[in-house]
Amino acid sequence: MNGNSQQIGTSDTFFSSTLTTGDVITCKEYNPLHYYSTVTQESNSLIFSGTQASDLQFDGVNDYVSLPNGGGINASTTGTIEMWVKWNGTNQPSGFQSYGAIMGRQQNGVFSNYILALDGPDPNTAKIFWRPYYAMSNAFVSNISPGNGWNHLAIVFDGADHALYINGQLSASINTIGTFGNSTIPLTNGAWTGDGNCYAQCNIDELRIWNTARAQNDIQSTMNCELLTSQNGLVGNYHFNQGFVNANNAAINTLVNATGNGDGNLMNFTLSGASSNWVGNSPIITGVSCLSNDTLFVKIMIEGYYSGSGMMNPVLMNQGIGMNLNDCDSIEVELRDPNNFNLVSAVKTLMQTDGTATCLFPSMNNTFYVVIKHRNSVETWSSNPVMISGNSNYYFTTALSQAYGSNQVQVENGIWALYSGDINQDGVVDGIDYNDWENDSNNFAGGYFSTDLNGDGIVDGLDFIYWEQNSNNFVGAVVP
Repeated sequence: MNGNSQQIGTSDTFFSSTLTTGDVITCKEYNPLHYYSTVTQESNSLIFSGTQASDLQFDGVNDYVSLPNGGGINASTTGTIEMWVKWNGTNQPSGFQSYGAIMGRQQNGVFSNYILALDGPDPNTAKIFWRPYYAMSNAFVSNISPGNGWNHLAIVFDGADHALYINGQLSASINTIGTFGNSTIPLTNGAWTGDGNCYAQCNIDELRIWNTARAQNDIQSTMNCELLTSQNGLVGNYHFNQGFVNANNAAINTLVNATGNGDGNLMNFTLSGASSNWVGNSPIITGVSCLSNDTLFVKIMIEGYYSGSGMMNPVLMNQGIGMNLNDCDSIEVELRDPNNFNLVSAVKTLMQTDGTATCLFPSMNNTFYVVIKHRNSVETWSSNPVMISGNSNYYFTTALSQAYGSNQVQVENGIWALYSGDINQDGVVDGIDYNDWENDSNNFAGGYFSTDLNGDGIVDGLDFIYWEQNSNNFVGAVVP
């Protein structure tokens, strides 16, 4: 049996004499999480050693997951579809005026609907579009590009009203009337198959399908954790916590639906190696439940965005993707283990112009380093671990010593800010960041660009000032 796989239940038995090193035993635990475990022989001869996977990698050639009965929302005029997705590379596969499709439902010659894809090959410049009713239906387009990082997407439709939320923030909406095909044709994840013939080179995690229209605050409160129990209207709940990272997972060719409404089928996956397989790159921590939340209130300032009197520029409005004068920009807030500094949980949230941001974490009741990441600022850690329980707060702005290694800059008497200029997010302000700024400046770039260090909507010499002073001072991240 060397190199083979077999699946056993928790009550099954087997004889270790039939196994040799290299065999993979997948032991399925029948619990709501549908996790998988490794098994070793009593002789300590290793059968398999691996890390539980957290997401699925699609190769962009022919991989997709087939979800039966239209994903559980066949012909429904009301619903919500959520998932975490990470488009990889800069040349997504194309098909029928679409690129890198992550969802679709196709009955050739009859209907095409639930199409979610990009309008161009490069996720760093392309926008996300939604075509609900047919291949050329009136689609909305997102106001930002997703890039190559992880993003939480939520499509909400209720009658003629359709909306797209990216990382909990409204990105696009439309009022359009049409009819969903009434059929048992599967909903496909990671591709729009059939005549669409459009596949995505991407990673996907935490796919949820509802037959109800979720409100924005509901989306925000549960997007950074796992729903482990039954919820009203939840017909599809796929955690992707199956298999082992980059291992031989040939036996694990279904995607478990934790609601029990029908598992998805993995189609054409290699299920071996780092591509077309179960992998471990998701931002969602396996087993972190949404049953309860702790709220962390943070306050930060961004050096380049600072406008005076304790306020920052309305950057999103200046860059053409927002309409609220109180919104500044999105940030990522991480909680790190104080002993080994491993990531425990992370959320993306909206920072206001007064520097405040609200972070909803699963119930923690422990101490963690608070880490702030922003698209053109230097990563900054709290000076000490912070107790996260119930409602907590941590203000970086009040003192230099609030940041680990006193790694902040004073922008006004008594107000401290994160350093600007780390455009490529490698932890240091240097010549590589300058190259990015110079390229955009020479092209007279305007809009949502990380190279716009002062957040006025234009990439120009005023941004260069922040890069130059911090590069000359060898500014970079200071971490424990």
